[in-house]
Amino acid sequence: MRTYRSAGVVAVLKGKHCAETEMKNLENFQLSQDRLEGWRYFVEPTHQRAGTDAVQATQVRQDELESRETRAQLEADVLVARADVRR
Repeated sequence: MRTYRSAGVVAVLKGKHCAETEMKNLENFQLSQDRLEGWRYFVEPTHQRAGTDAVQATQVRQDELESRETRAQLEADVLVARADVRR
C-alpha cells in the first residue's frame, strides 16, 4: 500500500552530501502552499548514474517500485495461502 504520491525524480546526483545540499536548495524555493499540502523532497540511494535525465530516472524508479510491490504482494499471498492450508 503506497502512502504517498510520487511526483518523480528531480535529479540523480553522485554522493549523499551533494544530494542533501540540492534537496535543501529545492526546499528553499518550494512554495509554502505545497509544503503545507505535504509535498516533500527526499534523498534515496539508486544504482542510476549521476546526471541521468530526470524523466528517464523517474520511469526506471517507478518500474523498480512496481516490481518490488508485486513481489511483496505475491509473497504475502503465498503466506496467506499456506495459513489457509494449515487450517
